[in-house]
Amino acid sequence: MSTEKSENKRPFSGPKERSVCNTCGVTFGAKKSLYKHTRKFHPEESQPISNKLICGMCGEKFRLTINLNEHLQNVHNVELKFAHENFYSEEDFLQWKEKIQVESVSSFKIRNTCEKEAGLKLTYYICHRSGVSNPTSNRIRHAKALGSVKCGFACPAMMTVSRRSIDGVTEITVQYQSVHVGHDMEPGKLHLTKDERSALASSLEQGILMAKILDETREAYSPGQRFGLTTRKDLHNICRDYKIGKTGVLHSDDATSVTLMVKNMQDSPHDPVLIFKPVGDEMNGYKKIGTEEFMLAIMNDAQEKLLELYGKQCVMIDSTHGTNQYGFQMTTLMVHDENHQGMPVAILFSSRVATEILVPSFGAIKKKVPSFKKSKYRLNQL
Repeated sequence: MSTEKSENKRPFSGPKERSVCNTCGVTFGAKKSLYKHTRKFHPEESQPISNKLICGMCGEKFRLTINLNEHLQNVHNVELKFAHENFYSEEDFLQWKEKIQVESVSSFKIRNTCEKEAGLKLTYYICHRSGVSNPTSNRIRHAKALGSVKCGFACPAMMTVSRRSIDGVTEITVQYQSVHVGHDMEPGKLHLTKDERSALASSLEQGILMAKILDETREAYSPGQRFGLTTRKDLHNICRDYKIGKTGVLHSDDATSVTLMVKNMQDSPHDPVLIFKPVGDEMNGYKKIGTEEFMLAIMNDAQEKLLELYGKQCVMIDSTHGTNQYGFQMTTLMVHDENHQGMPVAILFSSRVATEILVPSFGAIKKKVPSFKKSKYRLNQL
């Protein structure tokens, strides 16, 4: 028995190879001790990702992000770009993050958050395309028609965000690697931003047909932007999330239904109504606007911010007709961003488009956005 036991024993293979920390040189007898040390003392070099990290260029697998990054640089000559940023408010950080995502046609999602010590919180963001999709045979939801967002590889683009609070003041430090590997930059794989969804929700709440919204959006925006690729499914999802159309028609008479809808908007905490003149009412101070005419001008909070931000150089007007069976015209006030992409900042529904109709509308806009000075603008009707 003793002979059999000795024969079944694993032959002696010599001393175990020790693991060495590449950052500080400390050695460990077990790899798990090295991993624990790295997570504790060098969190910027270790991402808490349990799955294998697959190189998007050759398919080799790695356990740690630092090893994948070294492989990309040394084997594939990929020049990774690291940057450091500091912020002193959550709003400033989120604005910077949104700007980075728009410029790079990408998105970063939270992978993990952990408390390292008293007052220090770490949040790890990874590229939303990074990773492998694992559909199951008994899944309830249908597979996406355009395929999974996951590219099947580990994209090295990431953000490590540390938040440290001292005496009520929070300092946010960001370590950012901006190079994406393993996938193309496809705007169709992104989600609509909060402001974009809000603008679309405003149009849907006003009763504009989905087909009309899609046509206007695709004409005004480049297909290189996610907003220019808005789909009918996006609009249905917005209707669901904003509970648009859930209450049905407010009244069998269309005019009364519109009046009730406007009243609901005016009673909301963020009243978007600039002007409302129903048919049959007079408009004090504007004799050229008859009682038989209709006017409804709307600007939501997101559009107000866009006008304040981009309305200092140029504004544009785009008028169209056929928005409903009554033949009302829809006039959109637009600005353009630094990439010269048009964005709607106010919408006017009216019986007709003329100077006497636009004057009170611009007056209401100026009242809501005092920095907007219409006398300085050249208005181009597209």
